[in-house]
Amino acid sequence: MSSIPTKRLFMTMNIHPDVAYRELSAQAEFLKQRNLALAQTLAEITAERDQLQAELKALTATNEHEAPDDVTQ
Repeated sequence: MSSIPTKRLFMTMNIHPDVAYRELSAQAEFLKQRNLALAQTLAEITAERDQLQAELKALTATNEHEAPDDVTQ
């Protein structure tokens, strides 16, 4: 039987601080742009939802006024 080592060896990498900063800055900018796009999409969908809710409320009110009070048949 072969034994499996219990310790894992991890290779450490030395990254120059300027390179790390540039990479993190690029990632931060990407996330910022993505968040802005998601916020815009959320605002558009929320406005559409609000419009549909207003239309539904108006149609419901119209149907309640048009329906007879005595609905038993």
